[in-house]
Amino acid sequence: MLGALAPVMLKRTGLSSAPTGSSAAWAGWLRTMSLFFVLVHLVGAFAGCGDDGETTLPPESPIVGRHPAFITDTEGRALLLRGMNVSGSAKDDPQRMPWVGRDDLRRLKGWGFNAVRLLIFWDAIEPQPGLYDESYLRRVRERVDWCAEAGLWVVLDMHQDVYGKYAFDGKPLGFDGAPAWAARTDGLPHRIIDPWALTYLQPGVRRAFDNFWSETGPHADVQQHYLSMWQFVARFFRDHPAVLGYDLMNEPFAGSAASAQWGPLRVGDPERSRVFEQTLLRRFYLRLIAAIRAVDTEKWIFYEPLALPANNGGPSFIGKLDDPRAGSPRLVYAPHLYGIEPELNNHFDPKSTPEMDAWHRQRRLEVEALGEPLIVGEFGLPWTAGGDPKGYLRKTLSVIDDVASGWFYWSYDPGSWGPVYGPALEESPIVDLLVQPYALRVAGYPLRFGYNPDERRFTLEFRDEPRVTAPTEIFIPSRVYPLGWRFRIDLPDDLVRARWFPEEELLRVELRKRGGVRQITIEPLR
Repeated sequence: MLGALAPVMLKRTGLSSAPTGSSAAWAGWLRTMSLFFVLVHLVGAFAGCGDDGETTLPPESPIVGRHPAFITDTEGRALLLRGMNVSGSAKDDPQRMPWVGRDDLRRLKGWGFNAVRLLIFWDAIEPQPGLYDESYLRRVRERVDWCAEAGLWVVLDMHQDVYGKYAFDGKPLGFDGAPAWAARTDGLPHRIIDPWALTYLQPGVRRAFDNFWSETGPHADVQQHYLSMWQFVARFFRDHPAVLGYDLMNEPFAGSAASAQWGPLRVGDPERSRVFEQTLLRRFYLRLIAAIRAVDTEKWIFYEPLALPANNGGPSFIGKLDDPRAGSPRLVYAPHLYGIEPELNNHFDPKSTPEMDAWHRQRRLEVEALGEPLIVGEFGLPWTAGGDPKGYLRKTLSVIDDVASGWFYWSYDPGSWGPVYGPALEESPIVDLLVQPYALRVAGYPLRFGYNPDERRFTLEFRDEPRVTAPTEIFIPSRVYPLGWRFRIDLPDDLVRARWFPEEELLRVELRKRGGVRQITIEPLR
């Protein structure tokens, strides 16, 4: 079972001796004496020896991150998330349940993941106004229990795609989300079109969102129902130790105020979208956060920017939100990352990524301004696409590591986007890309971290926190290092205790000298 979370968040503030980022300071810090341990896990051997050489990062290493804050565990360690969305199949299931069973969750744990983003749906929770289906929530709780048994955290994601399956008049509207009684289109036309995302632009869909966002008038009750529904869910799950937090709304859409830029094509007015995000969306989040905090002050609250334009590299204008809980805030900024143009063209070129580059720039600015953990709620691509989808995904993972303290891949479903395929649920090529060495928990403040797939080199730089006595934990998968691996740290061997747990593929590192900036490197044996 998973423990509860500590009520603190590690921040950059006050870390005056952290590297400045200048090449001179970085090079100076790297000129240290290095100890390296050689652990050949295939034969269970462990050996250590001193090394007077210089510890250097490869030029292509993505260790350039800026991470202002992290979720922490009960021991005060920074918690880095790697996980899957579970799962898209729930959208069409009559009971809104994913196809995933206990064995699948154990499989995710075996891949080194430590969390899932579990889809839940408003129409299943509140099928009629004010009437909540507790039997649905009990089924959700059963899946959460399975996750806990597998050692996985859970973020409950209130999912929607194109508002909801049906409109108020019973006609098809979108794909999942709101109950029909809350989908008020005022009689405007709507139909599902291809590509599916363009259905958002149907007049009836836009009006349903406009009526949801309205704070006054005949439809103001819809949003109030959403707030009360979330409050009911939070009360139901607040004491479950595996529930890490709540994702308030999947990919919010601005209705008639929506705006996006796809190459030369512009949809809507960017200024109107900006004002919407700064006013209606911001106020909605503040009300919803307050509603949840009235019944649950402990869980982390994940909130997303407008999917258009943020998913495709555009900016967000929500600004910093207030968390009324006593103590430090527990808010997580949770944008998604999708390149719309390569997705529509079914062609992914890692040498031409304007959407991803823009996303990287915008998220970097935002995470520094917000001072909150950034965890990517969704990203993914079809591994059968044209171009070089594997190279594109490798670059995506590097970009995310640069600004985020976690991610959830979309999604654990069979098919071209998923990690499994076929009747036997064989592993797809995506698995070998997603399964990487990473630090699950860091006994201090992570400054920089990343994995170079070409060199198969993982590097973690962190400021050691003397008050944190629990070990740093690093997942080191054998599929990446079939012939063994080498562990390096810039301390003499008598000041380091490193223990290898082969069944978990987990290295636990304890330091006998506390305080200061440390660097850990994992690399293959030659």
